[in-house]
Amino acid sequence: MNHSFIVFLICLCIGSLSAYTQTTHDTEQEIRNLNLPGVTITEIENIPQGNYTPKGGKMIPNFPATLRVAFTAKPTPDSEIKNEVWLPKDNWNGRFLGTGNGGGGSWLIYGSLASGVLRGFATANTDMGTSPGANEIIGHPEKWADFGYRSTHEMTVSAKAILKVYYKKPAHHSYFVGCSTGGQQALMEAQRFPEDYNGIIAGAPANNRTHLHTYFIWNSKAVFDAAGKQLISKNKMAFFSKLVTRNCTIKDVGSPGDNFLTDPRVCNVDFSILPRCPGENVTDSCFSSEEITALEKLFRN
Repeated sequence: MNHSFIVFLICLCIGSLSAYTQTTHDTEQEIRNLNLPGVTITEIENIPQGNYTPKGGKMIPNFPATLRVAFTAKPTPDSEIKNEVWLPKDNWNGRFLGTGNGGGGSWLIYGSLASGVLRGFATANTDMGTSPGANEIIGHPEKWADFGYRSTHEMTVSAKAILKVYYKKPAHHSYFVGCSTGGQQALMEAQRFPEDYNGIIAGAPANNRTHLHTYFIWNSKAVFDAAGKQLISKNKMAFFSKLVTRNCTIKDVGSPGDNFLTDPRVCNVDFSILPRCPGENVTDSCFSSEEITALEKLFRN
């Protein structure tokens, strides 16, 4: 091969690499310069292909090259909503995925971010503005509004804007998926901001919060005595669950292999047939009168 041609190829490759590096740098600067009201870009990380461990998270094996952008939204002076959007560099499917949190929020769900990216989605998640914990925002009505609905919308609008700068075009479809508190986020998006997503999955949505948490308290009172002693052990509850599902499978309109109740309302449990423990000899394979009373309260409620 001609030596001058080899030199030309080397120069061409170096030139292309320099152009790529420059383009990447310029794009990151464009993201930092985005004029998003109340939003601050706090970190941009280039994640190379391979094993990746997020800060405070677990190692994600065989992760694709990704641009991670962290940003904080302050829609009100008392708000502090932390968010991240992860942008796959090579296998973007042209879609955006918003993902839900759980419990009281206050942290980012790295597993959801990684799962979306592994499927080719530009993926976002929010701490819902409740960091370091939901108990800390008592007396902060704006933070409760962030948790209730605002943080998810803020995450979505900003993440889409960042995505558009990075890929030089918007996502052609956007989806949201969440369970429990993530289901609450899904319902709020559908009701308050229906233009944010083309499709929404609301799994086991936590809703009607006053009734829901009152129910939690009622359950707690049913399974603890006045001194705070737990009346039913974890093993005993698992034993009871097996008895109930075995008795009600198919009857509750579920599938034969289900280990849960599809419709508990049609499952009539005869508590008189539960194996009773003789005297004070209480084991994990029988129930005391006190335990049966507690179980009846839980199941009838």
